[in-house]
Amino acid sequence: MQPIGVADALKGVAGQVASGVAVVVVMTAEGPLATTASSFAVASLDPPLTTLALRRHSRLASLLTPDRRVTVNVLRASDYQVAAKFARSDRLPGWDGFAGIDVLRRDPRPPVLVRAAAWVDARVLRPIEMGDHVCILMGVGESRRDRTAEPLIHHRGRFHGLGRLVAPDRWSPPRSEDLTAFW
Repeated sequence: MQPIGVADALKGVAGQVASGVAVVVVMTAEGPLATTASSFAVASLDPPLTTLALRRHSRLASLLTPDRRVTVNVLRASDYQVAAKFARSDRLPGWDGFAGIDVLRRDPRPPVLVRAAAWVDARVLRPIEMGDHVCILMGVGESRRDRTAEPLIHHRGRFHGLGRLVAPDRWSPPRSEDLTAFW
C-alpha cells in the first residue's frame, strides 16, 4: 500500500468539514460572472468583514481586485442544482448563465438570487495569496437573510441539508448532557 501524501490526507480532512454553499457574483463588461464556493465565511462583525477562498487560477479569482463589488448568495438546501450549475467549468458567462434562475437585477451592482437563504454585498479589500488558493478579504456594505431558509451544506463532495438537531436551540435551558463532550 502506498503511503498517503500530506496534500491527499489534507484533502480528506477538508472533506470532513461541512460548509455552507454560496454563489459568488461580480459584474463584468459582458454582464455577471458567477461561481459556486463553499469557502465563504464571516471574519469579523466589527468591522463587518468576510472572506472567500478561491482556486488561484479560477476565472473569478483574477477579477477580485481591490474595490471590486461582490455579491455572495448563500444557497438554500433545495437549490443544489443552482450550486451545480455555477460549479461547472463550461457555465455560460453573462446573463445567459443565469437562464432559469430568478434574480434581482441591480446594475451596476451584481445581482441577488431571489431564492437566496442570505446574501452579502461587499467590496474587495485585498486578495491574499495562499498556496494554490487566494483568500479574498471583503468589507460588507449590506446583507440580508431569510430566517426560515435551511442552508445548503457541502460535505464529503456532496450536497446536504442541515440534518437532525444534536443539541437544543440557544433559547432552551441547557441540560447537563448537552454540555458534556464524550471524546
